[in-house]
Amino acid sequence: MVLDECDDKILADGLAAVREDVRQGSQLADSMVKHPNAFPDVMINLVRAGEASGEVKQSMAQVADSLEADAELKAKIRKAMMYPMVVLALSSVIFAFLMLYLVPVFAKMYDELSFGEAKLPALTRMVVGISNVMTSWWVAAMLASLVGIFFWYKAHKRDEAVRRWVDPRKLKIPVFGNLFHKIALARFSRNLGGLLSAGVDTLEALEITSKTVGNIQMEEAVMEAYDTHKKGKMLVDPLRNNPLFPSMLITMVQVGEESGRLPYMLAKSADIFDREIDVITDNMAALIEPMFMMVLAGMVGTTAIAIYLPYISIGDVLGE
Repeated sequence: MVLDECDDKILADGLAAVREDVRQGSQLADSMVKHPNAFPDVMINLVRAGEASGEVKQSMAQVADSLEADAELKAKIRKAMMYPMVVLALSSVIFAFLMLYLVPVFAKMYDELSFGEAKLPALTRMVVGISNVMTSWWVAAMLASLVGIFFWYKAHKRDEAVRRWVDPRKLKIPVFGNLFHKIALARFSRNLGGLLSAGVDTLEALEITSKTVGNIQMEEAVMEAYDTHKKGKMLVDPLRNNPLFPSMLITMVQVGEESGRLPYMLAKSADIFDREIDVITDNMAALIEPMFMMVLAGMVGTTAIAIYLPYISIGDVLGE
């Protein structure tokens, strides 16, 4: 029944293969591990823990909650990125129209009206110069290069070398860096808490969680915690020494370890980060909209003034 309602081909193929394996007597988790593209590590290990404890139904509920939360995070990322991308696209189209069409028309008109004798004001010369640059061949080549870089990045963004260069810089981007950081922290808290509550060993849970945070810098921080915890120290110790983990999370982990309720405290931490992500994404449009209006007004206003100013010099030439 689930297979019939699945629209994702990769997942459907994985489910079909798992169904056949289970019919032949294989464990569900052992079958799922053969299809990593269809089933993430968190899901496989939650199912494995459920099979070991006899609580497969509870583990499946945790899988559903984890996947739903991750889907919500991805939706928040798309929501946060969509508005700025639309604003950037509209600004680029308007700027290109002004520089490639409107300004050249008026520049040619002024030249013809004054028989080439009008001395354009400095502001107009600057705008016309920008227009001339944008109509040159090398600008087209640069735009083509940027498009090529974009598609190259889409194809190689999961390569380790690319991630090592991009991921640390993503955390430093104004506004967006804080959002990416909160998302990684929410994933860390939720996935680690879910694995621990399902009975997965702490070291194994840390190793799995490191692969789900979505940022290589955070991934390495989690593995540092793995190495330290492997030596017998409490989990809170390596987190306290890493600036990527905020004091709130450190306090929650410490309380959880001392009280024996670490999975619960991690789940609460994830809820807190989710609320903070909601605030950031909700406020992003309010922050960007006035900036967009100011930039757009500045572009149009500057171009209008640059176009109007030559009337004075043309009048002087024609008056002579």
